Amino acid sequence: MKIQIQMRRLLLFIWMLSLSYNLSAQFFYPNGKKVDILRDSIEKNNISLHMHKLGVVYFRKLTNKPIYVVFTKTAYPSKIKEMISSYDYKRYINSYSYYYELNDMIRSGELSKDYLQTAFNSPDKKGQTDEGTEYWIYKKFNVKVIFRDSVPISADVINYNAIEKNELSISTFNVTGEDYTMGFNIGLTNLSSKVIKYVFVTVTATNAVNDKVGTKTVKGVGPIGQGMTGSYEFDDIFYSRVAEYLEIDGVKLQYMDGSIKNISKLEAKNIRLTDWEAVGQRTLGD
Repeated sequence: MKIQIQMRRLLLFIWMLSLSYNLSAQFFYPNGKKVDILRDSIEKNNISLHMHKLGVVYFRKLTNKPIYVVFTKTAYPSKIKEMISSYDYKRYINSYSYYYELNDMIRSGELSKDYLQTAFNSPDKKGQTDEGTEYWIYKKFNVKVIFRDSVPISADVINYNAIEKNELSISTFNVTGEDYTMGFNIGLTNLSSKVIKYVFVTVTATNAVNDKVGTKTVKGVGPIGQGMTGSYEFDDIFYSRVAEYLEIDGVKLQYMDGSIKNISKLEAKNIRLTDWEAVGQRTLGD
């Protein structure tokens, strides 16, 4: 996946370079004012591109802050807002692409405290890790950046708002099995003030072409106190020759006071702490 992203960036750069010499391309500022490209230089560093059927939007890297809107053929200034709003920024900041670009900027020296403050403003939280390094957390932008001597050394992508909303994080989720069996291990951290009595996890197994093989709901017994993590192993819950993938369909929590909380498939994905490095090593066949 890293190679795919690097190739995509190279192709986008070549495309952007060719666009600069495209006489039919018309450049606009986000406010609708036309850009005099003979006078105004186009910054090629620290930008990302969003393709649209009418052209492309240049955003400041890591953000949804537009810099330029380019129409490749006929210009429709009235469509500029539509082009900008078509960018699915929420999806981007919960993706491997976002994780990769953050850490790629660290490797290249582009990311700095000044850049973060310009892009995201002041962090929601600052602190020290157990190793004594400094960290900044931007909850709205799903990112935690760690510094050594004020220089960024790593960044992680975590959906803080979803975790706070659901008062739960899925700290681990690993598919297990061998031969013709499939199961999973899961760790759930309780961020609620209430004690979890039971956990019900619904998972669906699919084959290599995304056909459903089966759905199962398993039960984990607590208690899981506030700030504690419950770890469970559910081995061999599916027996199949063709099952390839396993996905969480939802989580139901039952607390000691009898109350119930249901967490949807989308929210379960959002509260899962992802090993992005492992994601980056996957191929389409994994």
